[in-house]
Amino acid sequence: MDKKNVITIRMNGEKTIIFRDDDEDVQSETAATEDNNRDDDAFHWVLAEHEPPEKAQPETNIVDFEERRKEKTALSLPFWDDGNRDRAPKLPPNKRKKKRPSRHTFSWPNLRLPGRMLAIVMSAIIVGTGFGLMLLTLFSTSEMDQASSAAPEIETAGAVQEPTALQPVGSITDDTFTGGIPNLTVHVVQGGAFTTSEKGQETVQTMRSEGYSAILTDHTEPMYLFMGIAPSKANSDELAQVYQSVGRETYTKAYLISSDAGVSEETAEYLYAGTQLVDELVQLGVGVTLSEADVSAGKANSLAGAWNEWKVQLEALDESDAVIATATSWTAKTGEAVEKLQDEDATGWDLQQRLLESTMLYEKLVKELE
Repeated sequence: MDKKNVITIRMNGEKTIIFRDDDEDVQSETAATEDNNRDDDAFHWVLAEHEPPEKAQPETNIVDFEERRKEKTALSLPFWDDGNRDRAPKLPPNKRKKKRPSRHTFSWPNLRLPGRMLAIVMSAIIVGTGFGLMLLTLFSTSEMDQASSAAPEIETAGAVQEPTALQPVGSITDDTFTGGIPNLTVHVVQGGAFTTSEKGQETVQTMRSEGYSAILTDHTEPMYLFMGIAPSKANSDELAQVYQSVGRETYTKAYLISSDAGVSEETAEYLYAGTQLVDELVQLGVGVTLSEADVSAGKANSLAGAWNEWKVQLEALDESDAVIATATSWTAKTGEAVEKLQDEDATGWDLQQRLLESTMLYEKLVKELE
């Protein structure tokens, strides 16, 4: 192909190739092209909306996301007269709406300092009182099946007064006759406390079947389980160690029977003679139980004679039927303890059992005399 006969024209970004046959055609086409260009330049002011074509940009596959994000953000913002599109103008303070408090929101009243402190103190007192009543109800209704761990205290019967001082070691009653109802202070070994007699009697039967002494009080609340009696704390501690060696939980305490009620002289003499006899039996009972010491025949006969004289005093009493019935039971139970001293097959725990029962009957008799 002859390059001289080819004409290349670029118009509006398009490439056009013209093959010329001769010079005249080329000149005519060139002249026509110039005339068209001249015409466009002459009337560009008439066509206001017509703009000259932009130069073609090279095609590319890269997308500018940052530029698009800015455009989208600019379009989403409102237009304001002040020209600031970034932040909207705030409302005046007096036009703002105040948040209403929630209906379920609790707030203290606007009290002064003394009033607020008073409210706090009253609330603490109410809560503490309620909690204390709840604990009191819980523990008062629960059954005390185990021995109490509190410190030993002196138990009293009825209108019994607490003594100013315990009796000397080895003596559980008054040394001299002063009239009235004589005091009786013994040291007992306690094995538990019960709110119901059924549970306590089961323990008593178990202890008796094992050969030990046991009695459940029926006039106290709760009911106490006594398993030993002694004239002093040292002796009661030795008895407690015997039970502890077989796995029984115990503790010792002093038990006082006393009253200020007035009685006749005959009744006072009868009571004093009985407490003196019980005093000697309690001292002998500890020795027989702990060391298995034998009581001489002379001592046993002497105690038997003292019991017979005491029984004569009972027959001369002028008291109510209830007092006479209880006194008769006390005298008979004490006489059983005297008989155990003469029985070669009896053990120290058998003697302990009769002395515990005799002590509880004396307490019942004191209540009848009041």
